[in-house]
Formats: sequence, C-alpha cells, structure tokens
Amino acid sequence: AAVMEAMLATSRSYETKVAQDQSTNVTVDEVCAQLRRLATSRARAKAMDERDLARALRRDAARALAEAAMVEAAKAEAAKAEAAAGDAEGEAAQAAPVAGSTAGSVAKLAFVEEAENDEDELPAGEMDGEEAEELDELCSKVPGRIAELCADALGFVSYVGEGINGTIYAVNMYNFMCSIKIKTLEAVARDRFGQPGMRIFKMLMMKGQLEQKQVAEMAMLPIKDVRTSLYNMLQAGFVYMQDIPKTSDRAPSRTFYTWHTEWLITAERFASELLRAAGNAWARLQHEMSICRELLDLVEASQLSGTLAFNITAAQRGQLARLQKVSRQLNSALIDLDEQIALFCSY
Repeated sequence: AAVMEAMLATSRSYETKVAQDQSTNVTVDEVCAQLRRLATSRARAKAMDERDLARALRRDAARALAEAAMVEAAKAEAAKAEAAAGDAEGEAAQAAPVAGSTAGSVAKLAFVEEAENDEDELPAGEMDGEEAEELDELCSKVPGRIAELCADALGFVSYVGEGINGTIYAVNMYNFMCSIKIKTLEAVARDRFGQPGMRIFKMLMMKGQLEQKQVAEMAMLPIKDVRTSLYNMLQAGFVYMQDIPKTSDRAPSRTFYTWHTEWLITAERFASELLRAAGNAWARLQHEMSICRELLDLVEASQLSGTLAFNITAAQRGQLARLQKVSRQLNSALIDLDEQIALFCSY
C-alpha cells in the first residue's frame, strides 16, 4: 500500500492524467524518493502536532500566571487604598507599590513569554533512528513490491522497459478508475438485491455468459431465488439476457438463454440515476424553502438589522426546526451524490 501510494503521488499531473485516462511512468528511484518525502511529511506533521500541544500548554500556564499576577496587583491596589483612607503611612502603604510593581512585572513577563512561544520555528520533521531504518528497509523492497504489483491481475501497474534512470513502470489510471466503479456497482447491487444479488453480479463479471442453471450451481443458491434475482437485476440494468437459437426459426423451446453483465452500460445507467436523484433532491430542497419563504425572509431581515422585529410563535418555531432538519438531510445527500457523480460522469 505504501509503494502504491508513492507511485501515485510521484506524478505531478495526477488529476490531468486521470481525466485523460492516461498512465503515469515512474522509476524505482522516483518511488523511493517519494517514499522518503512522504515519511518526512508525516514526521513533520507529527512534530507540528507535538509543538502545537506544547504551545497550548505554555499558553495556558502563561495565562494562569498572568491572571494570578493581576489578582495580586488588584489586592495591592486595594491595600494601598485602604492604607491611604486610614491615613496609615506604615508598612502596608510601603509594601503596596512594591507588590503592585512586582505583580505587573510578572504579568508582563507572562504575556511576553506567551508571545515568544507563538513565534516558534516550524519543526524540521526529522525521523528517529528506528523510523529511518524501517524506511530504508522499505526502499530496499520497492523493486520486489513493484514486481508483485505488475503480476497482479488487476493491472494497476505494468512494466514499460529500461530507461536512462532505471526500470520504468506505468501506473494505469484507467484501470484504477474502472476498479473503483466496479466496486461501487457491487455495493449498489448488494444494497438493492441483497448478498445473493451481489454474488451473482460478481460471478457473471468473472465468468461471462452463463445459463440460469449454471448461475444457481456456481452461486450455490436455490434456482427459484436465482430466477427472481436475475429478473430483478435485468429490470434494473445490472444483468442482460442473450438468446442463442438452435434453429433458424428461433423457437423459444429450441433456444438457449444466457445471462451476462455489461458493466460499462450499467455504469452509464447508474450515472443517469445519480443525476436524476441529485435533481430531485435539489428540487425538494427548493420546495421546502419556498414553503417557509416568508418566515425565512423575516429571520434574515432580523439578522441583518440585529434586532428581532417580530415574535416567533410555537408553530413558526416548529417550521424552522423541521426546515433545518430537512435541509440538513438533503444537503448531506447532495454531497454524497456529488462524489458519486464525479466518479461516474467525470472519469
């Protein structure tokens, strides 16, 4: 996983190449260099977190010290005023200015220390000896890990050839995006048709065309449940049927019927469903806001003026609470739909 992350991060034009369905060429040395950069960035982030925690503790201590100093200064001022009112020129009157001066100096030093803490330099993010040894060991295994990725059936990484800087490999962005889309469609099939439906979909993806009886045997499901799932998935566009006639008259009694998947067509259909769902959610949100438009205008006018120019009744309060709940749910749904639309429509 770390090697794959480094290979993806090596390309500076990652987003452009994904959009163009291209592949990114990388070498072993570039992957090792990227691994070191990522490890340094993580170490720097960890050091910054520790620095921020220490800074917060110092600020709290400085603030507490300053507050204590101000309390002492206030007590000294009160003692001075009491001594002056009682016309006492003794030790209390002499000690009061000294105490106030000392308290003020302590408070000043506390706030100066707090300000100096805010100007700390950024941490270098150096790794300790154990982390450096683990990184060196990982870099030594990079060629073997890349070879394993090249041998993987998913085809995320492929061998290109030998170059000036060493062996060149290609990171196939198109295969990455296809794999993400297929996994998403499998999750949708599980949500809509249950675990048996997802099993049938994955099996047809791997095996190609199968008869209904073969699907039931390979999926280890009752033929009745398989028949129901297949026709439901056919109606939803997740599987397709093909007839193979034995004779030229194409009689149903002398025809084979096989099932298969066309995941690219299914992805296009699912993308249209996502767009339609996003449009419906947006229309519903606008409709809910139009119902409470007058109340929303009054609330907005009150926020701008800073004064409440009307009394909110219990019914209006309930309308605002309902609108807030509905708008939160619809906006959350729109955000989720936007991510899926970007996956299926932009790549």
